[in-house]
Amino acid sequence: MNAIAMQNISFGYRKNELVLSNININVPNQSIYGFLGANGAGKTTSIRLILGLLKPASGNVFVFGEDIKKTHPHHFNKIGSLIENPSLYGHLSAEDNLRIWSKFFNTPKQRTAEVLELVNLGDAKKKKTADFSTGMKQRLGLATALLHDPQLIILDEPTNGLDPMGIIKLREILNQLRSEGKTILLSSHILLEVEKLVTQIGIIKDGSIVFEGNLQQLQEIKQKNIEVILKVDEVEKAFEIIQIQKKSIEESIDKNRKIKITLDHENELPNIVKSLVNADVNIYEVSPIANDLEKMFLSITK
Repeated sequence: MNAIAMQNISFGYRKNELVLSNININVPNQSIYGFLGANGAGKTTSIRLILGLLKPASGNVFVFGEDIKKTHPHHFNKIGSLIENPSLYGHLSAEDNLRIWSKFFNTPKQRTAEVLELVNLGDAKKKKTADFSTGMKQRLGLATALLHDPQLIILDEPTNGLDPMGIIKLREILNQLRSEGKTILLSSHILLEVEKLVTQIGIIKDGSIVFEGNLQQLQEIKQKNIEVILKVDEVEKAFEIIQIQKKSIEESIDKNRKIKITLDHENELPNIVKSLVNADVNIYEVSPIANDLEKMFLSITK
């Protein structure tokens, strides 16, 4: 069963101006789903529709198999969310901020201490949140979202403003939550960081889903259109051999004796290397240019 299913959703803030156009999103249960797109692509709008904060012009949103039109607002009991920046009382401590929220959720007192420890803020529980770093505020916002022990956690750009250490700590927390059976939808435009964390990926562009799949499908894409740098002793001879195989090749800088070729698939590289070796071309370096998530994102969304 999917934790979230958006079926044929369209939405516009103004009449005849759609922000989302007939999108379908499926977030598997107990997954970390990376929801990617440039600013303004429709990520936050989609999240607000999942939460029931906006009503779609057409289509349906299901949370754990239930249509939120029928379960709203009770489906909030299953969802914890952090949308953009957390709302905190700066003059109060982290502990007191959570105590206020715990009254809304009707959670036991010990739960406050539990979530503070979970997000690594146990030692700062008495500190005023006005004195918190951006990363600490984000983690306290996450603690607020986790107070009522939700099965689904939705985070909108949670790494905004975080330094590398803050991102690493957040990644550790989210992996722990998934190991406990939680489902996480994580929207972001920090593509390289998302690739290290997620199990599923959806890419949205101009209000339309242009890719959705798991990491295995992502790896299949990464193996295509590979760019490779070769450093050889005889550039012109290497050019002739590679051109016979009808591969895209770029001019080299002679003093570096390097050429760049583009392959349809990574499995073509061994044959090219073998052809050069058989022609007595000495190869000093073979350097694939990583076809990372950022490059694929740009390729998919063009």
